Amino acid sequence: MSQGLDTFHTVLRAREDRARRQHELLNQLNLPLISATVVAPGPNKSTALYRDVLDVAQQTLREVFSSPPWKVVHEEAYHSPAGPEAFFVISGSSASDIKNAVVQLEETHPIGRLWDLDVILPDMTILSRQQFGLPPRRCLVCDNEALGCARSRAHTLSQLKDKIKSLFELYRKERHM
Repeated sequence: MSQGLDTFHTVLRAREDRARRQHELLNQLNLPLISATVVAPGPNKSTALYRDVLDVAQQTLREVFSSPPWKVVHEEAYHSPAGPEAFFVISGSSASDIKNAVVQLEETHPIGRLWDLDVILPDMTILSRQQFGLPPRRCLVCDNEALGCARSRAHTLSQLKDKIKSLFELYRKERHM
């Protein structure tokens, strides 16, 4: 098996493991779950930079969802071949309110565009931006619709990685990290 195909299958297995763990938590706790991952283009999704980006996402989610009416009932994180990921099970509010809050974080936090914060219901339904009448996510490089740029491969892997790195470095510099 070629290296690229092997990497693809490894990432696919890691994503299947993620979905299985989400399903277990949702069945167990019967509350909305936030699945936090990182926008990680390319085959190598498990880098120190991506782990640092997720660490900031986790810290931010903890801060937001530890204030009333919300409560973090369960939190866990992994660093898998599919990239770093964290799960937050939240009580105290509707899934719609949780979705609105995570969209706000994705759009207003200095590195929120590097996060993919999905809200998943106990029946495994993922709440989408479209369901809430919200615009699609924007491309990191050109600010067009991200899905269109991804499908057409409008930007090189190098351009995407450089943009992610520069956004995070600017964030670190501004926070004196």
